Amino acid sequence: MFGFRYHLVTIIAIFMALGIGILLGGSIDQDLFPKEQVALFNRLEEKYNASRAENTKWSRKVSELNRQTSQLDQALQQLGNLYVRNKLAGKKIVLVQFEKGDSAKVFDWLQSAGAQIQATVKVRDTEAFLGTSALPVLAQGLGTSGETSEATLFSLSAKSLAASITGATSASWPEFLKNKGWIDIQGHLGTRPDVVIVLGGVNKNTQSRLQWFDSPFLKEIRKQNIRVVGTERSDSESSIVPVYRNLGVPTVDNLDQASGLLSLVELINGREGNYGIKQHSVSLIPQLGSPTAGGSLEVQQP
Repeated sequence: MFGFRYHLVTIIAIFMALGIGILLGGSIDQDLFPKEQVALFNRLEEKYNASRAENTKWSRKVSELNRQTSQLDQALQQLGNLYVRNKLAGKKIVLVQFEKGDSAKVFDWLQSAGAQIQATVKVRDTEAFLGTSALPVLAQGLGTSGETSEATLFSLSAKSLAASITGATSASWPEFLKNKGWIDIQGHLGTRPDVVIVLGGVNKNTQSRLQWFDSPFLKEIRKQNIRVVGTERSDSESSIVPVYRNLGVPTVDNLDQASGLLSLVELINGREGNYGIKQHSVSLIPQLGSPTAGGSLEVQQP
């Protein structure tokens, strides 16, 4: 049993603790947060409020610019539909899509310009197609030895696909890739096209594709004396333009925009250069007209 003195000491300790708590609470602004720190907190709060107001203002400006850009793009597309009518009459084209995305808009645009789309070839999963797990299957399909290097296998695969697309060889290799679930084919291969359009672009996981697949693919098409045009969307994570440009391939880096579609028609008809909105482009669009006309519609690059 505890005696009276123990209970008395306990009660005194409780009241002392309450008293100390009250004293600390009453002096916290004065002791723990001096006036200088309080002033600093107030200034930080003012800066935060000012930054938030500034961000709100710029967000409104960005929204307005996006709205205006959308309106201009719609107007340009309407005018472009009239301009490109029959511009590509008689042109036989094969579309090759390396990256995910909807190519229907490009398909419709080319058809409205009078082009004949012979076939579309779409790589279903670039990472799987160029992954190490695909090597044994590629080696077997190509009839190479098991000691063939990774880069050589991918290069041979790219060249074989290009040769089939251009009509230089049979379509057996694309059919092999299709049966393995790596590509989709719409239309018919085997007839020599006038132009091959590559719908490209790369992300952080497919950078190696440019060296291992795109380059040998493009070189093989050019070797067959067939015109090739490289394209990508404006929102692609990384640009194909530097690599394609070094190979002498004309490019469009904003195929998802009306100006990019206009540039595509001009490049199909023989225009050279790199067009679009990114840093590697020479201008927004070529000068509309004959491929031999000089000049272009210049835009300031960021």
